Amino acid sequence: MHIQDFHLFHGAVLTKLFRKDRPISLCLVETNLIDSWSAYKIIDAVLYIKHNKKPSIRKKKDAFVWQFRFNEKHLNEIKNFQTDQKIKEVCFALVCGQSAINDSMYICFLKVDDMSKCIDLSSSKGQTIHVKRIDGHKLLVWGEVNTAKAPLKIASDAIEKWEVPGS
Repeated sequence: MHIQDFHLFHGAVLTKLFRKDRPISLCLVETNLIDSWSAYKIIDAVLYIKHNKKPSIRKKKDAFVWQFRFNEKHLNEIKNFQTDQKIKEVCFALVCGQSAINDSMYICFLKVDDMSKCIDLSSSKGQTIHVKRIDGHKLLVWGEVNTAKAPLKIASDAIEKWEVPGS
């Protein structure tokens, strides 16, 4: 069976989440085969995963920047998760990779409140999030709402500190 990119990148996120010092029990992991295959239900939460293995290079600072596009279909999925009474939390894992799988990879973990500071989740048009690696501990994140002039600073180990609701 051919292994696709999303298998590798989604697997990295799930491994990081379930193989940490504070183990959580896995009740259910599922994807909706009709939709984008980006959403996983884990106990009382939804984890929405996107990946990009082609960063752009900013020449002045020699920094990598990854872009993640959320089209209308993605935004509608997210809205549906937010209004579902059974789901207590919606989170996002943006996997920042390279074309060579042995190069550095980072997971930018955001809660829905962080995402709404970067993009308009209720928009009817597509939105883009940018993630920039700045040092050993932080990722800068921006979109149409906060722009690159006022990025969020996200710890690169945020996914490891996430307490899954219901666990």
